[in-house]
Amino acid sequence: RPPGPTRFGPNYFSELRLAPERVSEELTGYGHNGVSPFGLDDSTIPVIVCKSIVVVVDDGDNVNAALTAPRFVWMGGGDKDWKLGMATSEFVRGVDGIVLDASVPRT
Repeated sequence: RPPGPTRFGPNYFSELRLAPERVSEELTGYGHNGVSPFGLDDSTIPVIVCKSIVVVVDDGDNVNAALTAPRFVWMGGGDKDWKLGMATSEFVRGVDGIVLDASVPRT
């Protein structure tokens, strides 16, 4: 997603909800508990990453999600029996995730 007017505003996701299972499968191509942010049928679906797992740093050229807690995340791998794990910073960069304050962090 390019920067500028095509980006979502910060309040766009103020009433964020999960899609019903049938709608999710139609949009993503993945069934229950198998939804992966990679290879979605509809590539316009934004991937939301909760701000509580990302520490944003400015490396001088641009802002990157470089330091994270946790440093590793698990997600759906395309089937209910498959899971995909990767470094959080690589995940955020790989999916061009939109980082939002979407939940209360666990303590």
